Amino acid sequence: MLGVGGTLGLVTVHAPAAQTDAHGCPVEDTEPPASGPPAAADHTADAANPSWVARTAFDQQAVSSTEASLPVQSPVARGDALVVSMMLTSTCPGAVSVTDSRGDRFQLVGDVSDSLRHRVLVLAAFGAAALTTAHQNTTDTDHCAATGQTTSQWAAVLAVLH
Repeated sequence: MLGVGGTLGLVTVHAPAAQTDAHGCPVEDTEPPASGPPAAADHTADAANPSWVARTAFDQQAVSSTEASLPVQSPVARGDALVVSMMLTSTCPGAVSVTDSRGDRFQLVGDVSDSLRHRVLVLAAFGAAALTTAHQNTTDTDHCAATGQTTSQWAAVLAVLH
């Protein structure tokens, strides 16, 4: 179990890149995807060691509506935690919700706004349902001009302590 600071610290950790190009940027895996959505790994054996598994969804865009859907790009094992971090621009405090197509609801972990109307939020779903690349995350906000968000999968993260 991790406190808010521990969870927020975990969100900033990046998985090491397997390969990099001449500039040090990560290189995508060039193998063709297997047919059909890949199955998620089972992480129950590592229950004592919280660890980052994958970035399962990400996007940045100018927003023309209050709802945005992001496709799941990496399978999620049942029971893992999903942590969404997002930055909204030209926004004000207001309701923000995240759900996925399996019905997982994300709880607010952190929410910070500044005088320039930028807002950074962290939301998490613990014990999430298994997801495949056929699923999606949906974010609903009151208003913003642009958003950048990422969803990370964590094994053995069970709650946030306040």
